[in-house]
Amino acid sequence: MTDRIKNIIIGLLFLALIAMAVVAVGVMPGCMTAPNRDDYTTSECYSAADCLYRIKSADEKSPCAFLTEACRDSLKERARIYRLEYCKDKRPSDMTERECRSWLNEK
Repeated sequence: MTDRIKNIIIGLLFLALIAMAVVAVGVMPGCMTAPNRDDYTTSECYSAADCLYRIKSADEKSPCAFLTEACRDSLKERARIYRLEYCKDKRPSDMTERECRSWLNEK
């Protein structure tokens, strides 16, 4: 075999290897890993995600419903606190703090 044919064969094998790697990466996202606490803004949301991860193979997910509701409520509370802080520190100069809160709560 000439060097040119060897180079073509090596190139084709390399391309096949890359194609198999791309296919493998495309299949891998189906694997589920345990949630990382740092990825969640509240402990309630982490607990809900962890509960859903632990019962992932079960058909019934309702045991985690109260945790997902707690997550929703904690995120609402964070939004309220953020609005209070915003109106206290960064409100427009032509608004009072109360007007700012009222305006943000309308949205």
